[in-house]
Amino acid sequence: MKFKAAAVQTGPIEGDPDGTLQRSLDWLGKAGAQDVKLAVFPELCYPGYNPLLAAKAQPERYEELIEILKSLAETIPGPATDRLAEKAKKFGMHIVFGIMEQGEGDKLHNSSVLIDAKGEILTVNMVSNKGGYNV
Repeated sequence: MKFKAAAVQTGPIEGDPDGTLQRSLDWLGKAGAQDVKLAVFPELCYPGYNPLLAAKAQPERYEELIEILKSLAETIPGPATDRLAEKAKKFGMHIVFGIMEQGEGDKLHNSSVLIDAKGEILTVNMVSNKGGYNV
């Protein structure tokens, strides 16, 4: 069985999670127009990894930066995955997408979600094996 796959190497738009998601959706539109059946995005594509990296590098601002990250994280399913699922269904493609997931309590998970060609979430995998970031 042959099919087209796309590795979409895109980064977050600093301070603009909506713009970051829209950029990813735009790339999915381009991939769908080329009959791509599997699109794979980077780790923490949404909302981006910069607040996490900054928090690790700036211990004096850790709490402030983690609060920003918490405000950007989403549940799965959630608004971002719903929009990705619409594209998956529209183009009949599978999507692998890196997202900061809001887990139970104060847990944040560096997760990867797999959405099938029907727009259904098939699986969510945490990239970190530590059970999430305690924040």
